[in-house]
Amino acid sequence: MTWFANEILAQATPELVAEVVAFPGYRDSSYLIRSLASHPFHCDEVRHGVPAAGLLVVQPVGEPEDVSTGGDSPVVPWLPPPGWPIASLELRGSAVSRVVPDLPDSALPPDDFLGALKALAARHRTTVAYAYFSTFGGSNELEYAWVFADREYVLVNTLPDQAQHLSITPGNEPARVAKGLIESLCPLLGFDLPTWFFAPHTRDFPWEEHRPTRLARRTGHGT
Repeated sequence: MTWFANEILAQATPELVAEVVAFPGYRDSSYLIRSLASHPFHCDEVRHGVPAAGLLVVQPVGEPEDVSTGGDSPVVPWLPPPGWPIASLELRGSAVSRVVPDLPDSALPPDDFLGALKALAARHRTTVAYAYFSTFGGSNELEYAWVFADREYVLVNTLPDQAQHLSITPGNEPARVAKGLIESLCPLLGFDLPTWFFAPHTRDFPWEEHRPTRLARRTGHGT
């Protein structure tokens, strides 16, 4: 079975959410997870929350010609929204390709897209990430994430036959970490996972319940 989750993830501060959903290209692909308190976790050991401000997810975001990326949903191109500032990157695509042999350029996001996310994080003084997950037959094919927080991070899980969990920061060699990518990513976004289980990465997650406009109608407030 093949599964993909290619997405922008961010701490959902009100100003950041307002800016993201104001861009027509992101509006219909944005989801705002305020709480998972009522989510039917299959056991207490995997129960987890979200950042205090909530978690904004924009997905699927990737290469539109890669038909496997979006499943039943149209893929939002990984291009910078028009008019958004673009920051200079310290970690470019080579940060991943140097540790994942034979990785095609088409599997990595463009630098200007990542630069736009870095500038977005800086404008709102919060954490923004782009994460790419793909599995085949239950095994990780490729996982990586660019994270823009107090500094830049690239997290990588290398291919199954030489699996390593790596964290890369500017000016340093890749460092091995004990946890998998999603377990390493979530603390940078402001919350912890007790296990590798992440509720929004389950096939039956109720995404439509987390539309920003739907939440605004429910609470009586805009985003």
